[in-house]
Amino acid sequence: MRRFSTAVLAALTLAATVTAVPAAQARAHGGRAPLGIGDCTATACHFDVPSGTYDVRVVLGGDTASSTSLTGETRRALLPETAAPAGGRVVRSFTVDVRTPEGEPTGAAGTAGLDLAVGGAAPALADIRVTPARHARQILLVGDSTVCDQPAEPYTGWGQQLPQYLRKGVSVANHADSGESTVTYLGNPLLWATVRTLIRPGDLVLIQLAHNDKTTDEATYRANLETLVAGAREKGGRPVLVTPVVRRWFSADGTLNNPTALLVNGLGVDHPAVIRSVAAAQDVPLIDLTARTKELVESLGVEGSKALYLYNEKRDNTHTSVHGATVFAGLVRDAIADRVDGIAVTLAKPQAMKSPVARARAAGIPVVGLNSGIDAWRSAGLVEYFGQDESVAGRAVGDKLDGLGAKHALCVIHERGNIALEARCAGVKKTFTGETEMLYVDGTDMDAVTTTVAARLRQEPDIDEVITNGAQFALAAVKAADQADSGAKVATFDLNKDLVTAVREGSVQFAVDQQPYLQGYLAVDALWLYKTNGNLSGGGVAPVLTGPAFVTKTNVAEVARFAAAGTR
Repeated sequence: MRRFSTAVLAALTLAATVTAVPAAQARAHGGRAPLGIGDCTATACHFDVPSGTYDVRVVLGGDTASSTSLTGETRRALLPETAAPAGGRVVRSFTVDVRTPEGEPTGAAGTAGLDLAVGGAAPALADIRVTPARHARQILLVGDSTVCDQPAEPYTGWGQQLPQYLRKGVSVANHADSGESTVTYLGNPLLWATVRTLIRPGDLVLIQLAHNDKTTDEATYRANLETLVAGAREKGGRPVLVTPVVRRWFSADGTLNNPTALLVNGLGVDHPAVIRSVAAAQDVPLIDLTARTKELVESLGVEGSKALYLYNEKRDNTHTSVHGATVFAGLVRDAIADRVDGIAVTLAKPQAMKSPVARARAAGIPVVGLNSGIDAWRSAGLVEYFGQDESVAGRAVGDKLDGLGAKHALCVIHERGNIALEARCAGVKKTFTGETEMLYVDGTDMDAVTTTVAARLRQEPDIDEVITNGAQFALAAVKAADQADSGAKVATFDLNKDLVTAVREGSVQFAVDQQPYLQGYLAVDALWLYKTNGNLSGGGVAPVLTGPAFVTKTNVAEVARFAAAGTR
């Protein structure tokens, strides 16, 4: 039996499946202004959109200190309470599932479109933008009343609270329904038959059904779980079995060690035990929510645990309050993040990563490399690599310096032992026909970087080119040249928005862009393809190159807006 091994860290964090946007959804606001703050009042927003998945970007804050939360559709928690200082603005984004019915599958249709409620201790919604989500993953929930989007207070399912824990690019499609057992969920065409049509390759399908299987025998219960698992897999989904939340039913010794609390039905069927058994037999990830909630409820004791359930409101020891559902959703979130499906690493110092990579491989977790370590990734046991050949990039810079007429280059290395930085400067030296010298600086102290470079420029006034290995060090080199009253030009490897401005203004000659955003995207996307389809970019024997590409004053405008967004 595996513990849950699909990570929200891997978007949940593994790269998003590209999702086709229905034509109707894409046309949802054709011919009118984009969906935004004009569709809101101070306390609510309504967006006239068809069913689909939508990204929501909000700007929070006002003239005074504020604290804002957002719920949507059938009381789903989409954004936890978020503070903004007086005069400040905080930007948050999330992805939401819009469907009909908007709550329980067998419940009322609800209001068409997307409805959001603005709440919090001192709410302040400054701006909002709603757009169709073109790169989104789903977590589909199959469950009962302890999971579902409950229509009315005080009842709240943990699936109703889960969205607030997820980032943009991952939506929760909660198809849990009150009163359902494995038997009824499979038998109702509004339930499992509908969910199966919505599963896309790579989607997570969390299955928690037990509370209402009160008269289901063990053989039938086991077979039903196996049917749900097989059905999800047939559609390319990734089923995850979830044991049920405990009932708050204490034994005399202060524990929950009794059949009522631990979901053993009248026929003696131990539901959590059967779920664990099926998970082991079918090699399905497991979230043992029974064990997690048991530990929590027992730790709080008879009195302290009442707030998790509706004991005070309804004398109900099964269904959760908003507080309890939020806490239990957090337990699910923690379980999702317990173990990743893949790891992407840089190998700036391959020896330092040797042991962690070996442990990951021993655990059956694939590891890919990016950004640094192109000469070490295969020997380290990585399955793929995405990046720039730093030696090739350095040689390209050497050729570029010759073309610019440079005679004496200073290549600044800000981290000793970093093989990528060493390879870049070695590459420059290999092709540059002038003189190349290396200067090591302390990259953790920018003032010291400026001082050290300036000192070297004073000592060697014939240095006419400074090459750095990062945008921030290039800007420090510009300052150093000014301090040393040197005419040396500055160029650099790597890029950011401030460096783009420097290239545009001419204080930095050029930058070598290895496209690190692309490296990260490809690495995560490759992990997902490897896990779901066995693909290996480059056949597992050749790296995927993302650079070098030169950014100069003549082409900097083309990348400026992307650099401003942090993606170049």
